Amino acid sequence: MTASSASASPRLSVRLANALLAIKPLAQLAKHQARSMMIRRAESIGVYWREEVKNLRARHSDRQGSAAPLHPEWDKALEEIRDRNLTYPEYYLKPFHAYDRGNLSWDAAMEVEVAARAVHARIWPDTGAAGDATLRQSYHDVLLDV
Repeated sequence: MTASSASASPRLSVRLANALLAIKPLAQLAKHQARSMMIRRAESIGVYWREEVKNLRARHSDRQGSAAPLHPEWDKALEEIRDRNLTYPEYYLKPFHAYDRGNLSWDAAMEVEVAARAVHARIWPDTGAAGDATLRQSYHDVLLDV
């Protein structure tokens, strides 16, 4: 049996999807819909995405509102640990999934835990919101067997 290489050019369906997503308003709508679906799925399994992110953004202070502004202590903490000599890879700062400012942004940082719990719940459906912990434990188990 020999391995065959994939065609160098993407299929028509992929090219069409990429062309549609190149239209900014359509891309924004698609991101919004995908994000909303993910948040609803998370909350249906007991991952209270909106509430957890709101509390994290507010650093668990008594701030109110559905979209808590980023507490100033977050930027202060970042300045304390930032290494000005470190250059991050460019792709960390480019738009990725729902994050217009990339994965190295406060928005992405505030949602990484709830997103992981929501996404990894599908890997082990019987574990629900504990799917992320199950995934991480499986890595440890594999390493312990080596």
